[in-house]
Amino acid sequence: SRTTLLGLPLVHCRFGRLPGQKSKPAVGWIACGERAYGILFASGALSIGAISMGGTSFGILAFGGIGFGLLAFGGFAFGAIAMGGAAVGWMASGGIALAWLAAVGGVAGAREFVLGGGALAHHVNDPAAQEFFMRHWWLNTMQPGPACLFWLAIFAPVFLQIFGWRWIQRKMLKQSKRN
Repeated sequence: SRTTLLGLPLVHCRFGRLPGQKSKPAVGWIACGERAYGILFASGALSIGAISMGGTSFGILAFGGIGFGLLAFGGFAFGAIAMGGAAVGWMASGGIALAWLAAVGGVAGAREFVLGGGALAHHVNDPAAQEFFMRHWWLNTMQPGPACLFWLAIFAPVFLQIFGWRWIQRKMLKQSKRN
């Protein structure tokens, strides 16, 4: 966009490159591209921003194949609160979950509380662990309510990203027809 704030464009999208040419990153408050560095939002194969979505994402709220963030969702999630196929963090939930405080998953390990099949912690599937996960109900993705919220948190951004990309493609197509 032509509008800037503190020297960065509000929206910067950069797609495609010529054969043999290096891809350039998209940098702005909202950035979309192969490599996207956004202050508020970033979307791309590599994305870094407060809210980031992509193949590898870094941010406060990170969604991606590999997500690193305060709240991380992904195939591999690493963060304070991590949820995904493999999750590592202070609190973790996933197929394989490793956490400092509490973990829930098929194979789970934590220092204090664990609910899961193959589990290792001070409190494994006992009343103390169950009480902890009753207080932190949103972390226990083995329950129907949190599981639905988890899947919504995983797939809603993906669908938003798909619709956003389609909108950008249509806009670029219209613009190319004008020229």
